[in-house]
Amino acid sequence: MDISVERDDSARRIRITVTGRLDVAGLMECARAIRAPDVEGHAVTWDLREAMIGATGLSLVALREGIVALDGARPLSRPIALLVDSETAFSMAGAYVLLARMAGYRVKAFRDPALAERWLESGGPP
Repeated sequence: MDISVERDDSARRIRITVTGRLDVAGLMECARAIRAPDVEGHAVTWDLREAMIGATGLSLVALREGIVALDGARPLSRPIALLVDSETAFSMAGAYVLLARMAGYRVKAFRDPALAERWLESGGPP
């Protein structure tokens, strides 16, 4: 799994692009990095369109539990967009969105980058 992170402080955005086979350890490493105080409040796009999603052995529950453990009882207040392109990836992202929202996160899955950007610009309403 390869991860690249782009940061735009003027737009208060972080874009994480993931390629290859997803794994919880790599995603958690990136999740820790975007919690730095100097990017608090930046909206996040996880671009997973080039990631191998599906039969990867990725545990969505383990991922959510790891994220919740990072944040303690206080989930991130910023909106997080998950950008995917296949039906399988959209289904898995939707399952993660449900788990994350139950923990208090503002997360939404998208296939269209323009819709994801508009949602982030609007503050990520439910």
